[in-house]
Amino acid sequence: MAGYSPQLIAWKNPLGDRLGADFFRTLPNSPGIYKMLDESGVILYVGKSKNLRARLHSYRHAAPGRVPGKVLRLLYHIRTIETETTPDEAHALVLENQLLRTLKPLYNRQNTRPESYLFLGLKFTEIGKTLDVRFRLTARPRREQSDILHGVFRSRRLVKESMAALLRLFWLIANRDERFAVPSRLLSRQCPRIYSLPIPKELRKPLELFWEGESPRLLEEIALRLLDDEQAPAMPPFLYKSIQADIEFLGESFRKGPEANRRMKEHFEFKKRLIPQELVDDWLALYRVS
Repeated sequence: MAGYSPQLIAWKNPLGDRLGADFFRTLPNSPGIYKMLDESGVILYVGKSKNLRARLHSYRHAAPGRVPGKVLRLLYHIRTIETETTPDEAHALVLENQLLRTLKPLYNRQNTRPESYLFLGLKFTEIGKTLDVRFRLTARPRREQSDILHGVFRSRRLVKESMAALLRLFWLIANRDERFAVPSRLLSRQCPRIYSLPIPKELRKPLELFWEGESPRLLEEIALRLLDDEQAPAMPPFLYKSIQADIEFLGESFRKGPEANRRMKEHFEFKKRLIPQELVDDWLALYRVS
């Protein structure tokens, strides 16, 4: 219905009349998934719950002011609801993720596009006494030009902003005399997809360990070079605070991204270095439950 807004008209939840009292009365109290379909049989929404009866009864009593408008619009289009029980909540989470990936329902957003998650590629090239590093963000788990991939990272925003902060810090290390001339491409929170710059050779291992979630020591090494170097020219307060903010942000993103990936791989005894894109949502769901 074009321009439909449940808040602007007299609202009556349609699920009770459409599905009938017997449907809600016979719902199981067990974990499982549910699929909401329109009059043509198109799946609009897939969800899971540790108690299907409680969850679907909450939809039956949804009303303006209690739930977002998106949920009210969904209820308007629902004609049937299908349920499937599972042995426990963990099985329900995995089944829900599998259905989201394959069906991509209209009203679901989260976990429907794992192929859009990002990998970070690092390619190291020795040039005299320096080490040139090419950083590359990609949604495809394929090596290009002999780079080493890390990931997969579920939060595109987090990995992009992390790479941008890291590029700024490495640029400042390599250009001490041009600290006020940071390239404009590196000042944005959204970094370039591919960027190359030199780094000290001794930072290669800490950089790799950072993205593998093994150690945040890289940030200590960067701080020593940028904030604690007594031989460096005096730094204005605003630049000092900017560097400090980037380092603190990278510490937070390390815990949420690389370190979280490493913990999940250890938890599920996964031996390969790269996490498959189709598994990361299942792992996250199961890891939270456990």
